[in-house]
Amino acid sequence: MHTRHFVLLFLLCWSCGFAQATLPEMVRKALANNPGLAVAQSEAQSAAEQVAQASADRLPALEMSGSYRRQSMVPELRIAPIELPFGAGLYSPIPNGAVTLGTIDTYDLRLTLSQPIFAGFRLRNRVSAARSGLAAHNSEIQRQRAELIHQVETAYGQVLKTEKYTAIARAGREQIAGHLRDARNLLNQGLLKKEELLQVQVHLSEADLAVVQAENGHAMSLAVLENLVGEKIPPDIPFAPMPSVAGEPADLQSAVNAAFANRAELKTISYTQEANRALVAMAQAGRLPALAAFGSVGYGRPGLDMLKKEWMDYWVVGAGLEWKLWNGGKVRSQVQQAKLNQIILEDRDRQLKEAVRLEVTKAFLQWQEALQRRQLSAVLQNQAEESYRVAEHQYQQGHLAHSSYFDSHTALMRARMGLVQAEIDCAVSLAALRRAEGVNEIPYRVQ
Repeated sequence: MHTRHFVLLFLLCWSCGFAQATLPEMVRKALANNPGLAVAQSEAQSAAEQVAQASADRLPALEMSGSYRRQSMVPELRIAPIELPFGAGLYSPIPNGAVTLGTIDTYDLRLTLSQPIFAGFRLRNRVSAARSGLAAHNSEIQRQRAELIHQVETAYGQVLKTEKYTAIARAGREQIAGHLRDARNLLNQGLLKKEELLQVQVHLSEADLAVVQAENGHAMSLAVLENLVGEKIPPDIPFAPMPSVAGEPADLQSAVNAAFANRAELKTISYTQEANRALVAMAQAGRLPALAAFGSVGYGRPGLDMLKKEWMDYWVVGAGLEWKLWNGGKVRSQVQQAKLNQIILEDRDRQLKEAVRLEVTKAFLQWQEALQRRQLSAVLQNQAEESYRVAEHQYQQGHLAHSSYFDSHTALMRARMGLVQAEIDCAVSLAALRRAEGVNEIPYRVQ
């Protein structure tokens, strides 16, 4: 019993934590749980490390090295004896007539500091390319976030639509079920033919099928939303209406201008162009020399004095110059390749802008159409409600046939669902327009 009470309490607390599902909450969970977005964020972190590495190449480098070496032999320097005048004999300034240069065992411990002085602007352009690449990765994250938000908005709208469809279908079934009860009473009183009762039963079966289809559609829309959110949604939880968003575009050109200013795809390709311009400069720097300075302090045996063969400390300073005067046209080819990539990026930029313009135009027109369809659907529902009220009254008075009554009922169900469809389409089409403008993340601002 205690276990059962604990489980019931847990389920009650869990359901209370989800008292009402809202679109901002679904968006927040989707952004937190989406694996594709996590991959993009990891790639951006990797790009940030590349910026750090490129920046570190411009700083001094301090290295420590040590070595031990044993040789099979040591080179010798032999000097022939000098014959002294007046028959004094031979004289050798070096004992044994030879000097060994070094020792069999060699030890060396060295600390070296190096600093690039001039590298043909390669290092600076490498940092610029890395920073532009990082900015492009961040823009790609924003693009994926915007796309995910739009998918969640669309799925959430579908859940609301199928939820209302289910409620309308159930209400319609209850109306037909009540009509069937009245028809049976009339049949028992001899005021209704049996074939007319069969017609009512057929319509009830159709209403049952409509309920099943609506419930299945709702379950499927919930599954799609759960897949985007990345977690299960508690059953029978109510869904709040889609929130209204301020700042509707005044005209099509305003929407296009907003898209050109905000779309992450356009920013990504712009940053990619900046990175490629830095790559062009890096390729051109291959024609310039590279200069670096270095200095080192060491301690070893024999060190720099090969004759003493003793432990000693020493220092070395210097500078190095490297200049590739000719390498078979490799630098020219690299520069040409980078320039061709720049032309490709410019063509892609123009192509993307045209695609964005077309997408915004389509979304804007669909939103305008949805607004008009919502107004018309409201009028049609009012007319269908009034027509059904008149038909029901005439049927109760015995002045209307079953077929006309059910035609009126079917028209009412169709009008109600049409209004639901129009309302959801209006909200979803506005979300699609904001996605096309590149501003659909503004109402949420979630991390």
